[in-house]
Amino acid sequence: MAVYKDALPQTNWKRTLLAALAFSIILTLPYPSFGDIRLPIMLSQDSDIHRSVLESFTKELDGSKQIVTVKYDLDGQFEKGLKIARKIRTFNPDMVLAIGTTAALAAKKEIKDVPIVFCLVLNPVSSGLVESMESPDGNITGASLDIPLITQYKYAKLLIPDLKNIGVIYNPEETGKLVQNAAEVAKQDDLLLTARAIYSEREVSEALWDLVNKIDALWSVADGTVFGPQSTQYILLNTLRTGTPFIGLSPSFVKAGALMALSCDYYDIGKQAAGIANRILNGESPEDIPISVPRKVSFHINLKTADHIGLQVSQDVIKLADEVIR
Repeated sequence: MAVYKDALPQTNWKRTLLAALAFSIILTLPYPSFGDIRLPIMLSQDSDIHRSVLESFTKELDGSKQIVTVKYDLDGQFEKGLKIARKIRTFNPDMVLAIGTTAALAAKKEIKDVPIVFCLVLNPVSSGLVESMESPDGNITGASLDIPLITQYKYAKLLIPDLKNIGVIYNPEETGKLVQNAAEVAKQDDLLLTARAIYSEREVSEALWDLVNKIDALWSVADGTVFGPQSTQYILLNTLRTGTPFIGLSPSFVKAGALMALSCDYYDIGKQAAGIANRILNGESPEDIPISVPRKVSFHINLKTADHIGLQVSQDVIKLADEVIR
C-alpha cells in the first residue's frame, strides 16, 4: 500500500508561499520510518502525462510491501532537481523514482548508492543516463519511451511499400549513437539510412534540400537541434511541398501534416517501471535489469497528406491504424 505526502506547489500566490514553506519543512524533516520502504518520487514537471505514469506505477507496486512515498515537482528545473536529490539522499531511501529526463539526470548526478528507476525518458543512452539498453551499469535502470527501431521500420514499410532509402537529419552530439544504431538495424531490414549531420538549427534547410531527391522518406529522431519551433515548421512545409513522406516524432506531428508517427501508451510505461521497481525491491540489482521499451505502440496516419503527396494507402493498412486523419 502506498501512502502519499504531496509536495507540489500551488498556483495561488498565498498558497504558493505556504507550499514553499511546507516544502522547506519537508526537506528538513527525517523521512517517515516505522520499517517502511521509503520511495521518494521526482517529477520533471506536474503534467497530465506525468500524473498518468505515476498513477499506473503506484497501482502496480508490490502490494505485499508497505511503501511510503513523497512526491517532488521539479517544475522543469534541473538545478531545483539537484537540490531535491541532495536532500533525498539524506533520507536514506530504499529507492528513487524519477519521472522524466530532467528528474532522471538530476537523480543520477546526485544519488550514487541508492537504486534509481526512471521512466518517461527518450534516448537514455544518448542522454548519458545509462551505458547501454541491455546493461545499464551502475545504480540506475528504467522504462524508456524508445520504440524499437525494427518496429518503426516495420510500420514505415507497411505504409510506404517501395521504401528503400530513409533520410534523417541529426546532431551527432545529441543523437549520434542512436543514428549509428539505426543505420545498422536498417541494413538488417534491407533499408539504407542516409544521414545528414548538422550542428545548428540554421543548417536544417540545407540538409533537407540535400536529402529530398535521394530518399523515399524522411525519418525523425528526438533531436533538439533539428526540431526547434521554426525548423519543425520548415520541415513539415517542405516535405509536403516536395512530396516527401515524413515520419514524425508524435501524433501532434501527424496532425500538423506529417504522413505518420508512432506513439506509446504512457500508462503502460508506468506499469513497466513498477515491474522493474518490484524486481529491485525483491533483491535484484539495477545494473542487471535491462532498460525496457514500450510494449504498446499506436499507429497514426494522415490520409490528407498521403493524398497530397500521391501515396495510395491500402484499406488493410488503414485498418491497422489507431488514428486516421482524413
